[in-house]
Amino acid sequence: MKKKLLACALCLAMIATCAISFVACNSSDTPTPTTFEMPIGTRPNYESLFSSDEVSLLTRAVNGELSEDSAELKEAVMLLYNKANYSRINTPLSLVVQESDAGISMASVIMHAFNLRNGDKWYYQLATSVQPASDDPIAGALAAAAAAFAGYVKVAYTTGDGNYWFFAGKGSDYSCDCSIPTFPYAEIAIQERDNAFETPLTLDAFNNKLHVLSNSIHEISNMAFCAEIIADGATVTCENGVYKVNFEVNMDVENKSLLSTWYAKAYDDMAEGGQKLESYDYYRATLEVWDNGYAKSYKSESYRNAGMGSGGPCDNFSYIWNEDEITTLIIQDRDIGEKDVDNVDSYLQFKENPNLVDTKTLGFFEIIGIVVGCIAFVVIAIVVTIELLVKYGKLPKLAAKRQAKKDKRLAKKFAKQGISIVDDNVEIQPVEEDASGENGQIGDNE
Repeated sequence: MKKKLLACALCLAMIATCAISFVACNSSDTPTPTTFEMPIGTRPNYESLFSSDEVSLLTRAVNGELSEDSAELKEAVMLLYNKANYSRINTPLSLVVQESDAGISMASVIMHAFNLRNGDKWYYQLATSVQPASDDPIAGALAAAAAAFAGYVKVAYTTGDGNYWFFAGKGSDYSCDCSIPTFPYAEIAIQERDNAFETPLTLDAFNNKLHVLSNSIHEISNMAFCAEIIADGATVTCENGVYKVNFEVNMDVENKSLLSTWYAKAYDDMAEGGQKLESYDYYRATLEVWDNGYAKSYKSESYRNAGMGSGGPCDNFSYIWNEDEITTLIIQDRDIGEKDVDNVDSYLQFKENPNLVDTKTLGFFEIIGIVVGCIAFVVIAIVVTIELLVKYGKLPKLAAKRQAKKDKRLAKKFAKQGISIVDDNVEIQPVEEDASGENGQIGDNE
């Protein structure tokens, strides 16, 4: 009997072990991220966008045959940028993921965004998370103040029918949760009271609203780069089938109008938020492009002078082209739940009707006003309570102390009038006449 029980126990243990191993093996195929990491796509299997002459120029740049101040090197920089931009604008299927840091000292302002496209249909979302820069209470107060202007949500989409839908919410109500480790790397809240997505825009109106440079939201950047503003010393390398170019913008270029044209759309972006972009101290970028001309990644860091909006923003973009890789990411969206969403098209349809919520939060100055009002209310309540307790004899010591002070004030007042109080009896003391013969008066007689 004991042998049978032991054999059964061993069998159950083996079955359990196999089951656990099977689950573990399956789960390891698609591990769920626990912290945010920028996704990285593989090379798209598309024909090259480069001509033979363009490849020749890039080869010379990679081999160091172009001097660091040559026009040809700057031409190679712009060639890589323009090809990457072309790939983004003209390829029907793609996903771009963005992480940005606003780089302001008041608080930690992180932005997570993505743009998913399939033919004429696409969906774009940007979420901003405003968090204290440290655990210090002052940092918390600064973060609350920063959320009033740095909290931001953007949502835009089109179903390919010629209508473009856009919503932008600003303020502390739109400080989102950007700590989500899985796609879409943020939770947003569009308030019911905003009446969002009521009226569609035409393409021209949409591009003007979002300050698009090239007539397409899919562009890498809305900044107007040109060879004339590229600083000397750019580098071009190529490893493992990826071109990598590092370049800076020359802020000392003689033709200053080229600079103002370069950041004109960025100026409009900040003006939309009530801030004025005056200038840039520096702008540095690293662009990675697959050897067939398709964008792989783009990173930039800069320092801009813009009043309250001054700071050193850092932007990081990753471009994904393969449908399987895109699908693996988008089905991580926890909002999908039990809905039948398992490909790009069904996900775009799912995102066409964003959830509207009612989660209004109080702004920084509203909170200050409520705190001050509460303090005033408490003080008034305490004073009224004390007065009632004294009136009804519940605080005899305080009443006696008040009466003593009152008697002292009366004694001083009566003393000035020549009245003294002896054993609760009032006595009027005569006032001595002065040398003039008049009571209590001093002056010259003429």
